[in-house]
Amino acid sequence: AKLARAVAGSEDLMATAKKNFDQLVYAKGTVATKAAHWKLWQELATARRFKPLPLTVDSILEVSCVLRAAKFRSGYNYLLEAKQRHERAGHEWSPDLQAALRDAERALTRGLGAANKAEEVRPEWWNEL
Repeated sequence: AKLARAVAGSEDLMATAKKNFDQLVYAKGTVATKAAHWKLWQELATARRFKPLPLTVDSILEVSCVLRAAKFRSGYNYLLEAKQRHERAGHEWSPDLQAALRDAERALTRGLGAANKAEEVRPEWWNEL
């Protein structure tokens, strides 16, 4: 409790605590993936003549069309990242946007089937190489 009081009472300690906390919210690999998803979302939205934020029904559906046409198996993850950025920027998430997101999820995931798996490689085969 003593350390908690010290952190709460010190701007310097609190700044360090916030920095450390923020670094723990997502794993480093997740941060990189989220950044890549957001970067591509921005590029595709801009290419379709939308601002990346705030999201609109049309921007969700058109960027989803692009992702599906490009055969992205993880297209829905790009939408989830855009939704998170939209909400964290203080924009309202309306029922119309939620309906568009649900429609996009169905379209982006329909008919994908199982992911392709690499062939098995047994340890004993390494000696034969």
